[in-house]
Amino acid sequence: MRPLLLALMLTGAVQLQLSAMPAAALDGAIPNLPLLVAVCACLLLGPEQAAWWALLMGWLLDWRSGSFAAYSLPLLSVVLLAGLGRRRVFTGGLALTAALTALGSLLHLGVQLLLAGRWAESGLWTPQLLAGIALRATLVNLLWLPVVFAPLRMLVRWLAPPSMGWER
Repeated sequence: MRPLLLALMLTGAVQLQLSAMPAAALDGAIPNLPLLVAVCACLLLGPEQAAWWALLMGWLLDWRSGSFAAYSLPLLSVVLLAGLGRRRVFTGGLALTAALTALGSLLHLGVQLLLAGRWAESGLWTPQLLAGIALRATLVNLLWLPVVFAPLRMLVRWLAPPSMGWER
């Protein structure tokens, strides 16, 4: 894929996450567009390329939020998980993408909470509250998955047509 077009596309995804996705919140859970793009890219293009995508989107989100690695590390961990799933199972369908999105949503939230560190000290975070937040975030991401997966699959097929694998 052309680097300038890719950078514009990923920057647009981050801008959509910051500006439009809060309006698409469902019961307080905001769809995580960079997470969905990273999982789909991992399954469509491979974990090496998706890791760069996740780092770029994570760095942009970290820069915009003023945090250090609060978005890039969770996104990279999700790509690593999706890369393991990609190597084990056929990657052509939406079912595997949905399963990896659900696991990735939970992993992303868990890593962000671990990086925050202060949630355990406050006493306000009960296991029931965390389970409710995780369930809502996972369901919202699964609802938005077809909206991201179909256009990204068409874009990948258009810009990077499949090869026979002989060039390796």
